[in-house]
Amino acid sequence: MGWSPWVFAGPQETERRLRDAGFTAIRCWLEERPTYPDDLGAFVPTSILAAHLARLPEQRREEFTAAVLAGFASHWITCA
Repeated sequence: MGWSPWVFAGPQETERRLRDAGFTAIRCWLEERPTYPDDLGAFVPTSILAAHLARLPEQRREEFTAAVLAGFASHWITCA
C-alpha cells in the first residue's frame, strides 16, 4: 500500500496499548463526529494536507492546496 500520514488505532488496539502502558481503568470506543470548520481554506492545509504539503517542494504547495480546495468546495456545499 502507498504512503499515508494517518495511522489510527481502533478501540481494541488503543485499549491494548493503554493497558500495556500501565493504565487500568480503560474504556475505548468510536464516536461519529462530523467536522464542519468555519474556515475551510485554513482547515484543509493545516489539518488535512499538512503531512502531504511537507512532502512537496514549497513552490508547489499553494497550487496543490488550491486544487484540493476546489474539489472540496463542490462536495462541501452539497454536504453542509
